[in-house]
Amino acid sequence: MNYALHKTPYRICKILTSFMYLQCLAYVCGKAFYNILLHPLRHFPGPKAWTVSRVRYAISQIDGRPHEDLLRLHDKYGPVVRIADNELSFIHPDAWKDSNGHRKGSKPENVKEPLATVGNEHNLFGASLKDHSRMRRVLSHGFSMQAILDQQPLISLYVDLFIRRLHEHCKNGTSPVDMVTWYNRVTFDIISDLSWGEPLGCLAKQQDHPWIAALSRTVKHQMFRGLAMRFPPFSPLLKALIPEELSRGEEENFALAAANVEKRIAEVGSRPDFLESMLRQKGEKASLFVAKPTPHNIWTIEKREMVSNSFLLMLGGSETSATALSAVTFFVTSHPKVMKRLTNEILSAFPREEDIDLHSVQKLPYLLAVLDETLRLNPPLPHSSPRVVRKGGDEFCGYYVPEGTVISIPHWAMYHSSSNFTEPESFIPERWLGDPRFETDQREGRKPFSFGPRNCIGMNLAYIEMRTILARVIWNFEMRLADESKRWTQGQKGWTVWEKPELMVYLTPRDRSV
Repeated sequence: MNYALHKTPYRICKILTSFMYLQCLAYVCGKAFYNILLHPLRHFPGPKAWTVSRVRYAISQIDGRPHEDLLRLHDKYGPVVRIADNELSFIHPDAWKDSNGHRKGSKPENVKEPLATVGNEHNLFGASLKDHSRMRRVLSHGFSMQAILDQQPLISLYVDLFIRRLHEHCKNGTSPVDMVTWYNRVTFDIISDLSWGEPLGCLAKQQDHPWIAALSRTVKHQMFRGLAMRFPPFSPLLKALIPEELSRGEEENFALAAANVEKRIAEVGSRPDFLESMLRQKGEKASLFVAKPTPHNIWTIEKREMVSNSFLLMLGGSETSATALSAVTFFVTSHPKVMKRLTNEILSAFPREEDIDLHSVQKLPYLLAVLDETLRLNPPLPHSSPRVVRKGGDEFCGYYVPEGTVISIPHWAMYHSSSNFTEPESFIPERWLGDPRFETDQREGRKPFSFGPRNCIGMNLAYIEMRTILARVIWNFEMRLADESKRWTQGQKGWTVWEKPELMVYLTPRDRSV
């Protein structure tokens, strides 16, 4: 056989491979050239390493530190920064109403960016405007302030058990207690009972339910899956690189949600929880769940939507509240003057522990200021959900932005920027009480529960729950931060939610014998 002829297929393959490499290189170079010099967003400031493609921002997200990176970029480039080839980040307070506010006339909304809501297409977080309005109409009654106040007996039941468990584990202040664990347990038990009619049993069994660990994996899986889908045609390969345990976590969460929703539907009329309050509003079980909602029946919701929304309520009503409670505990134990003033307010307002309830805690202004400052310095969600600019383009903070552009408003970066807050890294609750030192603060920029028609439906519950639990803890215990937790906020990774380390606190029961 002719040797040259024998080598021909190999040479052809080598030539084709080289040609493919050259094509890829040409594509990458051409795309980079376009993004830097010709793209409609080329006039917006931003580092070339970020604007040339989406890779640099994706690396920051995978690393869990985009909140820190975005603050550095905004400190350097100003209130609007181009953080990817087709994405802008805004930290000016006006961005909230421009991006998320109610639309005037017939203007369509700037929809949520689809790849940022992967796995949430059938709940309030990721639904279309039409479906969101329908779902929210059905769900909103159960989250009204009066409906929340009506849950006083149920919420008090779990807060009582929570306080009892802290007394059992504190060892009279000689051994530190991990407050992250116990805040997780009480908030998960409360929201599961409100949503499904029964607790997860975390407080009763004094152990975490598997749902809690699975929830953390679910959140990561949804984020990584969304990131992978941003890089076609490499998406299948990138998805395959996501650890299988993250996928299993999502399956476990939704399986448990589906089972509990089915069980709760069968027990309609048994108790006044969120589901029951929705049914009472409509007055008939059959109208709540249908195979497919119709334009003429605005009071319907599909079973898959209820399952998906129950998962969302579990996340929003537990993880975020536990994060805020952990953070406020860290801040007040790190600031003795704040702790002293807060303790005096609580103890003087409540001679007896039974006086602390969902109504009375709303009368404590300093307690609210402490929570507001906590939600500024350590928002439970470090990032907001990005939007896509509507057809025809729109104006944001005085800038015209072309249609199809992704708009982000990073909570953490906005709240930590010196352009919005005086002494932004300092924990000073007085800024929310009219202190003249902070009269230039852009307080309207702090929207930890988002803004507009898609804001968090559980805001009333979160504030009431946090006020009540924190007041009860301070009424019962003197708190001292353990040395190993004195840098608790530093280095936390912020994906969709924070990955929190232990928060070790010495709890000494107050001596009321004097």
